[in-house]
Amino acid sequence: MNDSIQYPRRSRVPSDAFGFETLKTATAQLLSWQQGPGDFGGLHLHACWDNDSSLSRKYHGASVSRTSCIYEGVRELAIRSDSRKWRYLADQIIASILWYQSPEGGFFHASGEAEPTYTSQESCPIHQMRPVLALLSHYQDADVSDLVRKEIEVALERHLKWFQSHWWQLGNGYVRPLPNAGWCGVTNQDLVAVVALAKYGDVMGDWEPFHQYGLPTLEMYLSPQYFHDHTGFFERGDNANFTERCSYMCLIVNMLDQLHSIRPDVRIPVVIDRVVSVLQKAVYIDENQDTQMSLGLDDAATQQSGVLVWDRQKLQLGDYAEFIQLFERFGKGKDGMEDVILGLEKTLAQYVYADGMIPTTVDASRPLFSIVSGSYNFINFWNFLLKRNSGELDWDSLPSLPIIRRRCGNMEFIADRDQWLLLRDGREVFHGVKRVPHGIVAFGEKLANDPYQLPNAGGFDEVVEIN
Repeated sequence: MNDSIQYPRRSRVPSDAFGFETLKTATAQLLSWQQGPGDFGGLHLHACWDNDSSLSRKYHGASVSRTSCIYEGVRELAIRSDSRKWRYLADQIIASILWYQSPEGGFFHASGEAEPTYTSQESCPIHQMRPVLALLSHYQDADVSDLVRKEIEVALERHLKWFQSHWWQLGNGYVRPLPNAGWCGVTNQDLVAVVALAKYGDVMGDWEPFHQYGLPTLEMYLSPQYFHDHTGFFERGDNANFTERCSYMCLIVNMLDQLHSIRPDVRIPVVIDRVVSVLQKAVYIDENQDTQMSLGLDDAATQQSGVLVWDRQKLQLGDYAEFIQLFERFGKGKDGMEDVILGLEKTLAQYVYADGMIPTTVDASRPLFSIVSGSYNFINFWNFLLKRNSGELDWDSLPSLPIIRRRCGNMEFIADRDQWLLLRDGREVFHGVKRVPHGIVAFGEKLANDPYQLPNAGGFDEVVEIN
């Protein structure tokens, strides 16, 4: 008989949900998606934009920006451990990132939820510059050989030349070309590029790209045109009167903090403090007495009323680990912040699944997102677990992944170490083999030479209930 678990698990405490055993299970989950040396797949879901279209394109392979986020955690494990396996995996991830560089200099498979994409033009600044940050971090590692450093140097020179020629003032669907400094004109995206150029100057000693492109862009985004001090939010930039959503504000704060650590700027701590204070106001208690994070501002209502009005769609739960870390780092001493952090921890802890995953969001109208972890949400949660649990993680002591059957509404997700199955109204919709980037088939199709049979006994039955 299967063990049955109901979600939310009201009795689950954060110390248990975020403990070392969960880290081990989540790490086993990550490694089950390895598709080659340094390559990891995952389900490309984006709750904010209600996007699951990569499933219909039958792709659950790598996206180089997410690969860069995996590198951060693997590098941390390599630093903590004497195990050669984590060090070797970090080297493989960097080799994979270098392989995804196209001849013109940009990265392909660099589009997140729009995957698969096969040219560097089908991308955006954030997905182009996260790999740059990973390459620069690896370059600083004392154990990296001169040969690898040279390969990174050449790759970065090619990439930055291409990036400026292709993206500078290109703009977006709302404004094209940009009339001011910037690349795509979206705050969170362009600030990642600013940080990458600052880190390039710091590591490589070449500050010209930052001064020519990065600094004018930073000045633009810190100006009243983008940063609205009266609300504490940044204008997004790809639509009229449209501010960044809370999850992107979290990313912006982290980018500004990284920039300040590289190149101190007295304005940045002031902006960060203002943003964090306003994000604290975005937290609320819902009808179930759970602590939740608003999606963002209701811009029209805020503009009309002159006070902050929040859009309280519950689409952020997959990002709660990042909000918790943000408030822990920048919210010390703020009245009520300890209660906010504890509340978000308790809410997230209720939805840590038996296979180490978390939901992309919890929303009755989006049952798929409630039972499946979007790949970025999962990797960010895994990195959160790494920070919560110190000490070495022995590769060889990782547990076997359990079989899970997770249901919400009319959707069901079945998975084990090797494969996954998605059903709607009891009928198979998609079946995927984790080790194969294009290893997804739709109902009625078969994978060639598919050796796997979905188990029909054992594991966990999980039911996600949404009031």
